[in-house]
Amino acid sequence: MNFINLDIVLMNDRAKVPTRELGSNGYDLYYAGEDSVHFNYPGCKHVLKTGIKIKLPEGYAGFIWDRSGMGAKYGIHRLAGVIDDGYVGEWLVALVSTAEDHTHTVHPGDRIAQFVVQPVPTLNFHIVDKLEETKRGENKFGASGF
Repeated sequence: MNFINLDIVLMNDRAKVPTRELGSNGYDLYYAGEDSVHFNYPGCKHVLKTGIKIKLPEGYAGFIWDRSGMGAKYGIHRLAGVIDDGYVGEWLVALVSTAEDHTHTVHPGDRIAQFVVQPVPTLNFHIVDKLEETKRGENKFGASGF
């Protein structure tokens, strides 16, 4: 098992260290705001405070993803989602409602998203006239099956 030590600042008494359930890959992020936030119409957006600052190691990035239950049950999805290794400010989570048939309320202390940390290689781009052929070729969306 690989371990990476991360420095974390808890900015207020509502902030929580991210947690991970056994068998899960993502670490849960918690809402550390003072008031409940209501998603009461399609397209309703809020940027939620986590109350944490984390320093990622050089060459790594944090990727924020939906909590699958919030997406499937309530139509709440994250918008932005990349934390660069040079960023040391508060981690914020931008969420939007896609639900047309119900509302959802996020309360302080609720899990609002999950994140994973991954290495990000430095890429060198080489301009070529043509790419090597593959089995898939230039077939677009759904070409590899659903």
